[in-house]
Amino acid sequence: MTFEQGLVGANQTPEGSEVVIFTMVIDDNFPPGPFRVNDLGNAVAAARGVEVIISDLSVPTGLVAADFTELRLYRDSAANSDAWDPGDILMATTAPVNIGAATLLDVSALPTGIGTDRRLSLPPGDHFFVTAVISPTATKKHTFRVGTVAGYVGFNETGTLIPAGDYTDGLTVAASDANHMVIGAQSASTAAQIGGSIPFGGEGAILVLLVGSGLYMIRRHSR
Repeated sequence: MTFEQGLVGANQTPEGSEVVIFTMVIDDNFPPGPFRVNDLGNAVAAARGVEVIISDLSVPTGLVAADFTELRLYRDSAANSDAWDPGDILMATTAPVNIGAATLLDVSALPTGIGTDRRLSLPPGDHFFVTAVISPTATKKHTFRVGTVAGYVGFNETGTLIPAGDYTDGLTVAASDANHMVIGAQSASTAAQIGGSIPFGGEGAILVLLVGSGLYMIRRHSR
């Protein structure tokens, strides 16, 4: 694990969207061949892929599993890229999404070996992305954080000069109220569709116009 990062800062996403919630860079730092090779995921129940923890804020907003359609795990299609895009390789999906407990993205059913999506590359490695698919019927203002426990990524190590083994890696990434995602962002186009709003600062000018018009009408009728 050379890079691991969850949500950073305050974020918003609309209902029905897919959004990156966790990014990892993983590499096999030993030359490939008969000595040692690594594949993502192993046979241990809690380490068959990648585990992340979705949770509500410390002061709960009402987040529930139904706010999510599923979680997805992607492998970047271009080595050492740092941005998720629809062309990346979908490796796993899972539902329902646990709230306050780990959700596993299981890759153990995929093939292993050279040329497969589970085989890890030499440095600089590959980016892996965990995304959340927000339900179209999710409740606005429900908010979530993302974290992990130590050893949240599983590996299977094989080779002729070492015994095969199942291992885990990854540091604890603590969930923080400061780093969160609010469901139900409203875009400028959405605001326009529902009638828009008066930009901040325009209310005073309109009030002056209304008051001025009223005084003019009163003065006119008093003559």
